[in-house]
Amino acid sequence: MTIALFDFNDSFILNICEVLESLGYKVDILTWAQKELHASEKKYDLFIFGPGPGHVLDYKISDNFLDSLLDTPVLGICLGHQVLLKHLGYQLIPLEHPLHGKSLPLEKVGDALDLNEVKGQFYNSWQIVGAPKLDHKAIYYNDMLVYFHWNKWVSVQFHPESVGTSCPHAIFKKLLSKIV
Repeated sequence: MTIALFDFNDSFILNICEVLESLGYKVDILTWAQKELHASEKKYDLFIFGPGPGHVLDYKISDNFLDSLLDTPVLGICLGHQVLLKHLGYQLIPLEHPLHGKSLPLEKVGDALDLNEVKGQFYNSWQIVGAPKLDHKAIYYNDMLVYFHWNKWVSVQFHPESVGTSCPHAIFKKLLSKIV
């Protein structure tokens, strides 16, 4: 299986690539700015929108491109999670207290992934809130949406590849098993 991993100028992308390659996936790291060009050049089995600094509006991602992926397996991580959910109609608001380098217990995410004692490492200043009318699975930590699964899209606000996240390999396996 070949994965297109979109890099939003974040060094964590290399950690994500390392975990995915250790699980047997072939990964092409693509710049976010050339995503439509790269995605059309080659057939990918899965798209991952990785983490990155800033706000989703700092990155020009067309609705047409995201619409073209609605029936395609897609994983969103942190900023990628925000990009996908904002496209689906969720609201993005600033956190009162940013979560930079904060590891939080995510029992309900662990239940959804059939894993015990999941902790997720967060690096975000923004959060997704609200709930558009979709038949989807959404898990919140306080008011922040931290896990989302709809159709062939799954996304998380935390960094599953981070040293502060418990069992990164197992989390990636379980997340990907939801969509491929």
